[in-house]
Amino acid sequence: MRVQLKDGSYEWIESAEQLRYLIKDCFGEDIANVLGDKIEELQEQADYTRQKVNTDLDAYAGSLESQKSAADDMNDYIEQMINYIDTHKRLNKNKLKDILTAAHRIWQNNF
Repeated sequence: MRVQLKDGSYEWIESAEQLRYLIKDCFGEDIANVLGDKIEELQEQADYTRQKVNTDLDAYAGSLESQKSAADDMNDYIEQMINYIDTHKRLNKNKLKDILTAAHRIWQNNF
């Protein structure tokens, strides 16, 4: 980043350390230390926020994967029912109830 100084000259600042040096040179050691400490604090907060966001995204991705797996299982049960209905002239109510119950259990546990 290019900054213009009070005397009209320009300085390139590419790191927090360069900024600290410029502040020390222009304003003195005390202000440079105070502002340097504040910059470090803000960097730590930014790092913490970045970690938290990444952790939240990982948890969300895991949740989505779990729900997709549950939806796939429910789809398998539904396909079993369709296949059973298509291939049998006489339907066994208990068999259909068992398949529906299994699909319903997956629904309750995951959604």
